[in-house]
Amino acid sequence: MVFYNWKKLESVTIPNTVTEIQYSAFSYCESLAEVTVPASVKTIGAGAFDECTSLKTITFNGDAPEAEYPIFEGVTATAYYPAGNQTYTEEVKDSFGGNLTWAEQLPYTDIPAEGDCWYRDNVSFVSSRGIMTGMTDTEFGPGVDLPRSHFATIIYRIAEKPSVESEQSVFPDVPDKEFYTEAAIWAKENDVIKGYDDGNFGPNDMITREDMAVIMYRYAQLAKLDTEATGELSGFPDAEQVSPYAVEALKWAVGKGIISGMDHEGNKTIEPQGTASRAQCAAVVQRFMEGYGL
Repeated sequence: MVFYNWKKLESVTIPNTVTEIQYSAFSYCESLAEVTVPASVKTIGAGAFDECTSLKTITFNGDAPEAEYPIFEGVTATAYYPAGNQTYTEEVKDSFGGNLTWAEQLPYTDIPAEGDCWYRDNVSFVSSRGIMTGMTDTEFGPGVDLPRSHFATIIYRIAEKPSVESEQSVFPDVPDKEFYTEAAIWAKENDVIKGYDDGNFGPNDMITREDMAVIMYRYAQLAKLDTEATGELSGFPDAEQVSPYAVEALKWAVGKGIISGMDHEGNKTIEPQGTASRAQCAAVVQRFMEGYGL
């Protein structure tokens, strides 16, 4: 497959029967803007895409091919690789040459691959670590509000799913053998989630922003992480709406940079009883984990 110096070629999807892209195969294709490389390609020859100056998007659908020599000289583009794929090490990326910006390719059709999307990197972070999964194989649901059962599961995964003492639910409204049952048991056993005054867990209730902060704060204490950070809530116009039990946790979350507030008519609000979307949760989780080097 050789298209050397083909001036009119604008986009190419390599057939999945191809195992090698040969030396200088597409070099000097000055109109080429998009390239998709299938998992079948194992080797890319030297200079295969040299001086493809219009190239903007390169999508790899499998493991990192072996690069004989730098193959993207004179190219400035974004290279996408499958989320969580460990073959794309920094050394391998460097071997491809060119001025490439590397990004994980998410499987979700509702997460834009390009353009202005504030939560794309957050979703990539939680997805690649198995902390959050999609609502389906192809939809993440960034704007969907997050139930308490899902948030308990997320914290349980951050904790690396430790074993639980009880084999049966410790909350009357948590059935046995649900996807979140062990997470709820673990959270209750370790005082990460205490439940409502009536003893219920409320698995289908939407998690509030203040409860999210409280649960993460309790987990940080359980994990013996430094929780000395403290921020001021007085700068938020709705600070008085924060429930007394959540004040300390929200001060910690603000001081640690985990929660920064919501933009509302030029002001930052804390919206303590407001719900949190899955995208917002992904952002909070990333800030938490990166803030503690997890």
